[in-house]
Amino acid sequence: MEEEYELAETVELLQSLFEAIGLTADVELGAACHELENLHLLGQKRDTERGKDPEPARAVEERTDTKKGNAKQKSSIREVVAYIEAHCTDYDLSLDMIASQAQITPQYLCVKLKQEIGMSYKEYLTKLRIEEAKKLLMQEEISVNDVCQRVGYINVSYFIKIFQKYTGVTPTRYRAERQE
Repeated sequence: MEEEYELAETVELLQSLFEAIGLTADVELGAACHELENLHLLGQKRDTERGKDPEPARAVEERTDTKKGNAKQKSSIREVVAYIEAHCTDYDLSLDMIASQAQITPQYLCVKLKQEIGMSYKEYLTKLRIEEAKKLLMQEEISVNDVCQRVGYINVSYFIKIFQKYTGVTPTRYRAERQE
């Protein structure tokens, strides 16, 4: 687990360095690991050419253990995704709270979620909430205000704005078009 934190921190550091010199770069954890591995192999090749001993066997074993750990990481990220899906309508569901429960940093969680589901935490949560809102809007007896609260939003005008952004229509219009 400590290695995961170090990798996530390395990615953050690389992004900060790029930003400090005025470059924008989207550093992904997998790509950073791959590039660091290539640099390591290049250095190892150079050492071999200069007559130095190649990489100790212990380092190779450690890399193999890390690859075995990737399957475990994927499993835990899938559990986090399942948790988000189950609790997406909780108004107080936050990235910090989820990361804390998963015992990882919020930054690392963001990176892993993006890799696993292809979108950010906020995008995914909003998508889930809008899908749930669509289902609830099919029930005439539930007001837009109630739908808003049931899917995890507190502010109705904000909910309407987000709903319209994702669907192209207001919740009321969505309901009317589906009932025609």
